[in-house]
Amino acid sequence: MLFWNFLANAQKVFSPYPFHFDHIFNLGNFYHPGFDHRDKKDYIQIGYNDFNPLSNTIASYYLNGKFSFGKTAIKSHRLGAFIINDREGEFLGRLKMMAQYSFVLPLGPQFSWHNGIGLGVLNHTLKSNDIIGGESSFTFDSDLGTFLRWKNHYFGVSVNQLTNRRQYFLNGTFSIPRYYSMYLGTSLKLTEGLVLLMDGYARTGSILYNKYAVSFRVDIQKHITTGINIKSANGFMPLLGIRDIRVGDHSFSCLFSYSVPTSKIILSGSGNFEMQLEYKFR
Repeated sequence: MLFWNFLANAQKVFSPYPFHFDHIFNLGNFYHPGFDHRDKKDYIQIGYNDFNPLSNTIASYYLNGKFSFGKTAIKSHRLGAFIINDREGEFLGRLKMMAQYSFVLPLGPQFSWHNGIGLGVLNHTLKSNDIIGGESSFTFDSDLGTFLRWKNHYFGVSVNQLTNRRQYFLNGTFSIPRYYSMYLGTSLKLTEGLVLLMDGYARTGSILYNKYAVSFRVDIQKHITTGINIKSANGFMPLLGIRDIRVGDHSFSCLFSYSVPTSKIILSGSGNFEMQLEYKFR
């Protein structure tokens, strides 16, 4: 029983997204409902993050996508959704599901304003075992965000976990406090067939929510990508992959990473392997 109480207390004011994932800047709509890839194409992503590939007891899976509809000369609309399933040991699990709507307003040549809202649920589950019976708890979640994109640059802000909910689980109360995020990024053509992409993210809220991440990546001949992410308290993540390989009229990408911890205290999200598959339409 002390073990389960420890797990409950350890998570009372902590939500790991997006720092849970190495490919943080390919998963922008996990934390900003209006976020789009630089090429603004429709896509589906699946991913797997394993803290310990040998034991396979602490792992996350996700399914993520975004699609356009109702495009006009004045604005375009986007619908998106994601599902994240965390397995934290043999008995404890967490599921986050969110649907998103966003619209884009053109403000000028290569200048656009993106706005979005996300609504979803967060679920914690304890599987029954010989010591304790099973339990499941749901609560609502919501995000709101806006950002500007000009040529190869973008800047945005969002309010996450907007409803500031509480969740009752394992004889305790989880606080899911509101926090605020900021995003910025740019890309620079170095030579023919060589593009440098730079992204940054920071968030603030409770003391556990003050985090940042930066990324430096190079796209080679549009189809090979490599680089490094640096995340506060989690170390650095070398990245390697192939991207935008044509499959008929669409394209396919496959990305890999490994998180190298820099702290003697190993945190969730460090020392892990991650793989992401992406399929883009049109």
